[in-house]
Amino acid sequence: MNVAMLPSLDAHGRLAAPRSATPLTTGTNLHTAIPKRSSSPHAIPFQGASGPNRYVSRAHARPRGSPGRRTAAAVWGAGGGGSRRLQDDPLLNDLAEFVLETAESIAIETGEIIRKRIKQIKTVERKEYACDLVTEVDKECERYISNVVQSTFPLHRIIGEETATEADMAWLQQGASPAAADADNGAAGASTAMNEWAWIVDPIDGTLNFVGEIPMCAVSLGVARHGRMEVGVVYNPFANELFSCRRGEGAYLNGSRIAIPNVPTAIGDAAIAVGFPSNPSQRQRMVEAVAAVAPHARTMRAFGSAALHMSYVAAGRLGAFFEEGLKPWDVAAAHLLVEEAGGVVTSMTGEPLLLRGGSVLATSGGQQLHSHILSLIGKEEV
Repeated sequence: MNVAMLPSLDAHGRLAAPRSATPLTTGTNLHTAIPKRSSSPHAIPFQGASGPNRYVSRAHARPRGSPGRRTAAAVWGAGGGGSRRLQDDPLLNDLAEFVLETAESIAIETGEIIRKRIKQIKTVERKEYACDLVTEVDKECERYISNVVQSTFPLHRIIGEETATEADMAWLQQGASPAAADADNGAAGASTAMNEWAWIVDPIDGTLNFVGEIPMCAVSLGVARHGRMEVGVVYNPFANELFSCRRGEGAYLNGSRIAIPNVPTAIGDAAIAVGFPSNPSQRQRMVEAVAAVAPHARTMRAFGSAALHMSYVAAGRLGAFFEEGLKPWDVAAAHLLVEEAGGVVTSMTGEPLLLRGGSVLATSGGQQLHSHILSLIGKEEV
């Protein structure tokens, strides 16, 4: 997919006609850095028996919606009208699908930057805490993501780990806005609806691994509308694994549906992953929580990427994951992945997980496992 050919939105928030092929920032085409073996414009990597570079077309691997569903290109000339809810409005429904396809393409291209740069010397800076690091590659990747999103969806908000402002965080604090989600029809309503889309971006989730040349990090792109997650994409370029989802459409790994079996899992049969936050008081809280859970679990793991931990829960590889002090960009995409796969996600005290982040408990072993872990760790958060 040529980045320059991605459609933009007009002044009223509707999809405009595609632009001419003018390079945006790098002048590269999405997917070109990774070998393709499919002529489909929506080919995605598939980790299967034929090897890691086998590709399948989404149209064949992941059918969606009703028969005859329009493509994103068919929407370019479409107008507004009807309810503004995604489920009822064909324009918004197709736009959400196009957002997902764009997010997948961006994640793959960003992942190629990460894969190429992991062995190179990096400029490393510290943030608030000594173990909270950022490199020039984090910033480069976030700039790339922002450039493509802004060029394609100029009215969408972008909230990135390295560039988030106080206004962005205040927007996340507001949460869902049902009134805005039912905006009136017409040009003004369409513009308002489009302006309520927000991309929540972690260019490299697992920066400490990246700095240490440990190939366990991911691009995480979550897209919310009116404060509710609608699209989630997590891509690990080293394993060539693309996790993706749309609200109400299920979760997918490299184009194949992933669904958590409806079979209760005892904590003694569960592999449980954890993370350790940068904040010292929150880290101490995690040490205590791990001490409470570890004697009961089959095994404990810590891979260093919340987005991948939760994606592995969605894929059924892990029975649970929990961590204190997570930021919105750490969990936005993977939160939806777990729910769309059939898992359970709450805070570590059992409260609904908010868009602004916080503590997280995600499980794939049914409500009984979730409740058991909550009984062990569910104290007041730091």
